[in-house]
Amino acid sequence: MADTTLREAPPEAEPAEDRVRFRASDVRRMLDAGILDDEGRYEVIDGEIIAMMAHNPPHMRVKRWILDQLFRQLGNACWIDSEPSFYIEPDGDYTLPDLIVYPRALEAHLVRGIDALLVVEVADKTLKKDRGRKARLYARHGVRDYWVVNAQTLATYRYANPVDGRYPPETEHAPDEALIPALLPQVSLRMRDVEE
Repeated sequence: MADTTLREAPPEAEPAEDRVRFRASDVRRMLDAGILDDEGRYEVIDGEIIAMMAHNPPHMRVKRWILDQLFRQLGNACWIDSEPSFYIEPDGDYTLPDLIVYPRALEAHLVRGIDALLVVEVADKTLKKDRGRKARLYARHGVRDYWVVNAQTLATYRYANPVDGRYPPETEHAPDEALIPALLPQVSLRMRDVEE
């Protein structure tokens, strides 16, 4: 049996008093006006516009495998989207998670944090951001099961069941551990199987 390690999330940075907080609608207007590159991908986290990096082969391989497994194991039980615009607030912060699973009764643009059944980020160069800033954002908005999979080592960092807008300490799971999403008990993923 693999060990599960608990770690505290890094402390939140103090918000700057003099900065402009952007919203999803601001990004749409900047794209329409040509201020932002319309071929770029952007997130808004804590009011800051963040340009997304291009994916490398290990990232794509892990994401493709998880997506395939979710489709095989869930079938038509839920919607499974890859890199959707996840509007955590109606016109505030939004992200582009690698994968999100949510109830079929909802339209993608109406899914909020509490509605997500599973949110997964596959990380290589974004590991620090995904485990820190993005985890804090998801906790504040009630995402009940958030995984960050290291594309290089296949270790998974799991954040679940936020209380008062904060996750309890993360749990680290080795690649040979079976991971069962808290809200999708019919699914079991073992990251070491990505290599097969």
